[in-house]
Amino acid sequence: MGFYLLKLLILLPLMAGFIYGCLWLYRKYLPQIPHAAEGAIAVKEVRTINGFVRLMVVEFDGQRLLLSVSRNGVEKIADGLVGDG
Repeated sequence: MGFYLLKLLILLPLMAGFIYGCLWLYRKYLPQIPHAAEGAIAVKEVRTINGFVRLMVVEFDGQRLLLSVSRNGVEKIADGLVGDG
């Protein structure tokens, strides 16, 4: 019983630290997605292609743009998309 408690007291903080470290790395190294804004730029839709590339439909100045967002930057794929309404 004592050996079990000793293992528990050692491994439980190690596992908690490991989980915290993984979550910290996840937030740090994945590109941030801006939330929909009510100003001049509004993010209409976001689709994840894989863990590092996202497609975003952004409305700016009355037109819609299709953007590719990755670690390497932002690239415009198409503009003047027809909206739903």
